[in-house]
Amino acid sequence: WPALPALAVLQPSMSLKWAFALGAEGGTAGGEAGATAGGAPSAGMRLANPAQLNSLLAQIRHGALAPSLRSAPPLSPPPQPVAGRVTEIVGSSFEAVVLQPSWHVLVYVYSPWCGHCLRFNGTLGEIAAELQPIESLVIVALDGTANELPGLPVGAYPSLFLYAKGRKDEPVEFTGARSRTAVTHFVLAELGEDESVRLARSAEADWRQTDGAAERRSAQHAAPSKVEL
Repeated sequence: WPALPALAVLQPSMSLKWAFALGAEGGTAGGEAGATAGGAPSAGMRLANPAQLNSLLAQIRHGALAPSLRSAPPLSPPPQPVAGRVTEIVGSSFEAVVLQPSWHVLVYVYSPWCGHCLRFNGTLGEIAAELQPIESLVIVALDGTANELPGLPVGAYPSLFLYAKGRKDEPVEFTGARSRTAVTHFVLAELGEDESVRLARSAEADWRQTDGAAERRSAQHAAPSKVEL
């Protein structure tokens, strides 16, 4: 929120808000206020005159005014996601990373105090390593208690959302079991049969034929024999 007193315009269906400080002291008035990294006007500006509200509402309706989003301080150096590892981002870097048109992006939203998240962190690293052959897929993590996602309400932690290339405006939420196998299958099913995905599926099939078979044999040898009474 900007300095009080303030006014906010809410769009509950998309979990968006535009907040404005009221009064002429400090800040800037009307459409001259802050901007996003891409140069679009943003909320957080100061309304020196209530008559400016109609103009601002028109900008909101036409998508010309970016919403107010909470963000943790920018990271230094800026995040550079790569396939095969999990990269931390913050709200202010969301657009540059997640909406990058040349990447599929799996977004992991967590809470630092969530026990389920702490247990899932290691699993997510395994998932990133398994999906590394898909060079166009990156995995990012974002603290949901310190950052807000544009138009994406998070109902629970941990949450996973896939932003596929060509479908950035239609993120898909993962709702299955929080296991390596379930998340991997979800990603592969959503991305479809391009060359990199076929490569990842081939690697998974190889694992099932080698390591998976070895694990099954080991389990059979370790099973206790039946005792006749």
